[in-house]
Amino acid sequence: MPLNITEKNLDKVPDAYRSLYVEKGGSFHLLLGDLQDHVASNLKPLKDELEIAQASERKLIHNEFSTALRAAGIRPNYEELIIANVGGQINLDTVDGQRIVRVKGADGYPLFGTGPDGIATLADLAKEAAKQFPSVFPNGTNSSSSDAAAVPAKRDGKTLLRSEFDALSGRERAAKMAEGFTVTDDKPASKPRRPLTSTEMTRASFEGLSAVDRAARMKEGFTIVD
Repeated sequence: MPLNITEKNLDKVPDAYRSLYVEKGGSFHLLLGDLQDHVASNLKPLKDELEIAQASERKLIHNEFSTALRAAGIRPNYEELIIANVGGQINLDTVDGQRIVRVKGADGYPLFGTGPDGIATLADLAKEAAKQFPSVFPNGTNSSSSDAAAVPAKRDGKTLLRSEFDALSGRERAAKMAEGFTVTDDKPASKPRRPLTSTEMTRASFEGLSAVDRAARMKEGFTIVD
């Protein structure tokens, strides 16, 4: 029979278990020393194994996102900087007994993209990072130095401009992706020549900073100018 933690009296407790109770404050309390020893000796190793498994899982996702960033055209050795800025948008969830990646937008809401049912993938997040930090992705699709990027892709009945896609609600985005729509970037505006603003810095100055200072500048919204 299950034993209660406290009993008003021991009338209903089998004789064999009454010695496990101690009277305190007018009631009888179950001695938990043996239970605590059991938890320490049996459950702690399981907790340690779970933490190791979770750490390995996070490392795997970290590596997959690094691969996606490189595919998006990131500068060499800048993966850690971008992961420090957007890595918090990657979450792991359990659905029907399987672990899946959930990607959020910068606003904290689910990010829609090219995955099943319009859900964003790590590759979609890498592309979002390329738009957010274009100076770190000189080889990405958003680079203004690319001749291919200067000309919008040929549009058809299943193509939306990025500005059109971003103007849709989350539900409408998911519906478009489910219908097979693709998203193409708008023609980038030419950059006027002007003095640097208070939130711009040259690449030479940026690369002269430590990794910690670089991450701080990115969080502050600085733009790197070649």
